[in-house]
Amino acid sequence: IQPSTGTSSLWSVRYDGGAFGTPQTFASGSSIDSLRLGVGDYGGSGVATWTQSGSIYRQVLLTGSATWEDAGIVAGSNPTSFGPDVAVDYDGNGIIVWAQGNVIRLTKMNSAGTESISQARVSNETSAAVAAPRVIVGPTGKAIIVWRGWDGTRWNLYGNAVDIN
Repeated sequence: IQPSTGTSSLWSVRYDGGAFGTPQTFASGSSIDSLRLGVGDYGGSGVATWTQSGSIYRQVLLTGSATWEDAGIVAGSNPTSFGPDVAVDYDGNGIIVWAQGNVIRLTKMNSAGTESISQARVSNETSAAVAAPRVIVGPTGKAIIVWRGWDGTRWNLYGNAVDIN
């Protein structure tokens, strides 16, 4: 994240095994934070997700491509979305998780960047607040999602497993 007066930019640079390419900006605007990157298959696919003005955005770098696809909104700002995380499996399929209000949600997309599940609810408990969702994807395509939930007295750790294949 490169901040400047009123606007921030997100930059990437690709390493091809021998040298770094030319840095390129793939997103810019105000109130950008919480950048997370997920790298997938050996062809260099990847997913970036970030928070901007209370919404969650994502951008996909397709296998073998040198440029990022156009940014898309994963979740809007009503209620405010925050704390995104992303993981990508070996086939380039990605999963983004985030907190929205007092719920943890996920969006799943294939290696072409097409969403197959959008804004599904992951959390089942009725916490007064949720925070810090994190996701990992194993070699079998199972995603493990963990997060913190406030029960009014203390923070608890919760989790869920999702098959992303």
